[in-house]
Formats: sequence, structure tokens, C-alpha cells
Amino acid sequence: MPINMTPRLVVITGPMFCGKSEELLRRLRLHGYANDSVLALKPKLDSRQGSIRSRRLGIGGSVTVEEFPAFEVGGAREFSALLRKHHPDVLAIDEAQFFDSWLFAKVNELLLQQNLGITIYVVGLDLDAWGQPFGQMGNFMARADEVLKFTAICMLCHEPAGLSCKIGGGSRNLVEVGDGDIYQARCRRCWSPPASA
Repeated sequence: MPINMTPRLVVITGPMFCGKSEELLRRLRLHGYANDSVLALKPKLDSRQGSIRSRRLGIGGSVTVEEFPAFEVGGAREFSALLRKHHPDVLAIDEAQFFDSWLFAKVNELLLQQNLGITIYVVGLDLDAWGQPFGQMGNFMARADEVLKFTAICMLCHEPAGLSCKIGGGSRNLVEVGDGDIYQARCRRCWSPPASA
């Protein structure tokens, strides 16, 4: 059990391809060195993998560089059952923008348990492809003890990029799981919403 007995929430956010998962995996490695027990979760609708992965874009698609096993969760009951079973020192939640409001409520409950001593990492896109706050990420950022907001490099002009842009092949659906085949990181000048991308 960690010495710190106050729950702590760290949010890691930014656009596609900015290193969010890479930073989460780096921090999980550090917790591993300290022998902290880690429970990693991801939404069931993200069917790309059964783990949290750091990827590098290359010719022909993305390549996995590092990964950490994660449970796929679809609802509040599964979430609570996994917490009861594993009693983690560290809870890592990837792609949090895809979860419904129940996740924010559950995390908030954990933060109010003063003797729990858990560190919670919530990782996800802060904005959707239309440039609007994505899911509960704004609420998590407001509640967080620490917020790490990363930028990527614009894939058109190479300036700092804080937005995710849908490109050819993507639909106009809000939730569309994809990679470099559907999304690009863009700066404000180069970004456009899906209707005109």
C-alpha cells in the first residue's frame, strides 16, 4: 500500500498522436519499479487491442512500441467488480472519452475515499473531431490534481497541433475508433471539421 493515503487523479490528454499512451506507459513502468499493483482498463468499444499500447506511425500504418495488459469494461458493474477483485494501488483508464458519465461518477467516489491511497490515471482525447469537449474529459480535467495536456505536430504544416482531424475514409460519426488511416493531428490553421475535411 502506498504511503500516500489520499487518492490522486492525474489526467493525460491532448489530440491524436501526441504521446498520451506513451506517457501513461512510462508512469506505469515507474509504479512497477515501486511494486505498486496496477489495474488498467479500456472501453469495450475500442476493439483495436486488448491492451494499452504506445504506437508509432510509419509507412503502411502504425507499429506497437510498448503495451500493458488492460481489461475491457462496458459498464459500472464491471468496473466495480474489477476494483473489488484487484484492490489496485494504481488505476489506469485509457481512451476515457469513450466512457459514459458513470465513469466520472465512479472515479469521483474513489477520490472521496480518504483512506484508499489510490492513484488514478485518466487518459483520453480532450476534444472530438469537431473541436468540442469529448465525453467526460472536461469533468475529469476540472477534478484532477494534475493535468498533462500534450500537443502533437501538425501533419500538414509541422507546427504544434492541439486538434484531431478526420481525413478521407472517416465517417461523420462522433465515435469512430481509428488510427492514422482516419485521423491526423492538426494545428488550428490546418484543422477543419469532418463535414469539410
